[in-house]
Amino acid sequence: MAKKTISDLPSKKKCKKWLESKGFTDVKPAKNQKCDLIARKNDKTYFIEVKYSSKEKGEFFGTVMLTEMYQAIKNKNNYLFLICRGVSGNINGWFFNLFTVENFIKYCTLTTPIFHYRISQDENKELSVPKFGKRVILASECLIENMWKDFQKWKIGFKTGEKNEK
Repeated sequence: MAKKTISDLPSKKKCKKWLESKGFTDVKPAKNQKCDLIARKNDKTYFIEVKYSSKEKGEFFGTVMLTEMYQAIKNKNNYLFLICRGVSGNINGWFFNLFTVENFIKYCTLTTPIFHYRISQDENKELSVPKFGKRVILASECLIENMWKDFQKWKIGFKTGEKNEK
């Protein structure tokens, strides 16, 4: 079986190194969490979501999953967002910035809900639908239409001020 490719693994390694230089300890990949790294500092555990850009300069742009944002707002005191960019092996050529949840949200907008896709490919390059776990919600035209209708209501409500923050 082929090894799983993780495109942002090099950036997470750089983030680990940078976090350690900032006094974080026990920095490790998060498993089964809604974040990328877990680290400790001043006897406190932090959940850290890494947002990586391979662009050398200019705007940072990317996605944040609703599950990540939900975990962030429910764990504001120990959830952080770490943006980084760089391509060289030398960490001194990289840029890092750590955000609290409150500060990171200022840079975020809601565009559309996101679906994940997964396509299996065998040795003969034949494509097939993988076996999904029991807990997943399969996409369907009905689900998409209902979510779109709900999303449009949210958008209109928040734009017109009908929905106010607590």
